[in-house]
Amino acid sequence: LDADDVWTEGSLATRFAVFDNHPSTECVFGALQQFLEPGIDPLLAARLEFDEAPSAARFAGTMLIRRESLLRAGAFDVSLRVGEMMEWLARAEAAGVVVRSTPEVVMRRRIHGANTMLTQRPSQADYLRALKSAMDRRRAAAAVAPAAREVG
Repeated sequence: LDADDVWTEGSLATRFAVFDNHPSTECVFGALQQFLEPGIDPLLAARLEFDEAPSAARFAGTMLIRRESLLRAGAFDVSLRVGEMMEWLARAEAAGVVVRSTPEVVMRRRIHGANTMLTQRPSQADYLRALKSAMDRRRAAAAVAPAAREVG
């Protein structure tokens, strides 16, 4: 959870309920709602574009995951400035982590004009590294799968 974001009241209970209702679940995401920083300069606010409607979000701040599942998927790649969640999700999928989502808003993201994604042009190189990493894993898994069938 970034320092400028907040969990909603009942955020943890909402996600724990998904675990309770679906015991095979290993990771739960909730919805995100963005909001404008109270007291922000009206001229700056007029230039900021964002959607205030709740939306499904696979952000680290909306995620609740079982420890053993996180360890199985591995840690976030801290060398990536952007795209670290996308890269991690690809690894979690490859590791077979069972993911569910709830439509309930579990996190509110504060928009204040200094947000990283608003002030810094996202590094396309990081997104490409994340994509390449996912493709390399899939190729490696596909190469191993036929060999495993032959042995069995």
